[in-house]
Amino acid sequence: DGVIEDSIYLNDTVVITEPVEKVGIIIDIGTTTVAMKWLNLKSGMIIESQSFFNPQGKFGSDVIARIDFDNRDNDHKLGELIIKEI
Repeated sequence: DGVIEDSIYLNDTVVITEPVEKVGIIIDIGTTTVAMKWLNLKSGMIIESQSFFNPQGKFGSDVIARIDFDNRDNDHKLGELIIKEI
């Protein structure tokens, strides 16, 4: 029926405890910061938001440097860093 009845966790912390019909997540991967928002898709209300430093920063200060790094046989390491953090 599309209703979430269990808790939703983020980094071992409960962020949603009440039943929500449809939940969506927006992820903005910026050069320095990754921002995330969880939305109740029925009401449009923001349920939770969080941001953290982009872990890709240690591999280049700009997007072009990071693409260059990732293209040099690094097995998609930069994408895996983001997925691990999320």
